[in-house]
Amino acid sequence: MSIHPNIQSVQMASTACIYNLTRSPITDQIHVKYLAQIVQAIMNVMETFPNHQQLQKNCLLTLCSDRILHEPHFKFYLLATLVMHNLQNNTDLATIQPGVAILSLLTTRLTIDECTRLGSVKNLKCLFQLIEQQIDRLQTMLITQNQQLILPHNDQTINDIDIVLHNPQQLTSDDTLRFCLSLLWNLTDENAIVCEHFIQSLGLELFQRLLHLFSTDTIVLTKIVGLLSNIAEVSHLKLYLYPVDIISLMKKYIDEAILDIAFSATGILAQLLYDQTDDEINFELCDQMRDAIIKWQNPHSNMVTYRSFKPFLPLLYCTRIPVVQLWAIWAIHHVCSTDRIRYVRIVREEKIYDIIQAIYNEQISFDHPDLFMIQLLKSILHIFKSYYLNRHQNTSAVAS
Repeated sequence: MSIHPNIQSVQMASTACIYNLTRSPITDQIHVKYLAQIVQAIMNVMETFPNHQQLQKNCLLTLCSDRILHEPHFKFYLLATLVMHNLQNNTDLATIQPGVAILSLLTTRLTIDECTRLGSVKNLKCLFQLIEQQIDRLQTMLITQNQQLILPHNDQTINDIDIVLHNPQQLTSDDTLRFCLSLLWNLTDENAIVCEHFIQSLGLELFQRLLHLFSTDTIVLTKIVGLLSNIAEVSHLKLYLYPVDIISLMKKYIDEAILDIAFSATGILAQLLYDQTDDEINFELCDQMRDAIIKWQNPHSNMVTYRSFKPFLPLLYCTRIPVVQLWAIWAIHHVCSTDRIRYVRIVREEKIYDIIQAIYNEQISFDHPDLFMIQLLKSILHIFKSYYLNRHQNTSAVAS
């Protein structure tokens, strides 16, 4: 591939061979250094032949691998831009699906600045168009299935047929739609600029349509509510959520949805409550949120992954609305208890241990402390106690 970079036939055969190699049992034995070389070779092909659809398809199918996208180090942003360019110039679903899958994984390895560039208005509109196309395709498939159900049954009345064909039915998402939503969720994570682009590009209107069409699809709902929670973390964008009837919708999810959705829905409400004055606080809503939180069972695996705990810092200090503080503590406890190693650096750099310790000390000084909150605080302190002690011992050793 490197000897004949401009000969299309050589690259076509080479990418096919690499694809077969990376899909064979020997893949797990390939050293990460060679995986990085494979990615570089694939990117060279994508840059050299940007308009050759079959060759681009070979490249995307080869790259669409958890190990290739997670383990080796390469130019993540360059690959992301190449894949995005491909999505903008391709209508073949067999190429689009691996493309959005690759981007949804790649964005977890991009910096916030790189996500900002990738999440331009132009790129978001491209993704929205893909989502619209998927909705149309899924609706067409559903209508066809309904028509096939009707044809064999001659004894059905016209009224029966009309009910099947014209009553709105819930759609079930496919992988392409799910990857698109994951990609948007990742791009907006701790990124106010991309959240602004999302709103400017009429993303909220599109998501309202998705909520209507996929109201029973928990995977779609999890991703939509997750993205809305990213918007809720941006102070000057919260007001855009109210026109979509966000409070009543999230209240419904708190009690009726699976934990993944209820967790994010409660987080959205916590962010909205944080900005309210004492006269505006809905104490009935606060009670509903608290009742839900204390019933949650901490899952054994992460529901979410955070770049940092910076969006939680204002909530941790929100003592005037205890449930807001409680949700933030539960969230930190959840991710730290299920993936401690990942969050050690964040806890250290953002001084989360000291903040949690201060909240704990304050709680135990009260005449009527929140025993549930104290339990969570003690658990967080226990999780990171050894790291905290080691840090102080090392600091003392250096100082002496």
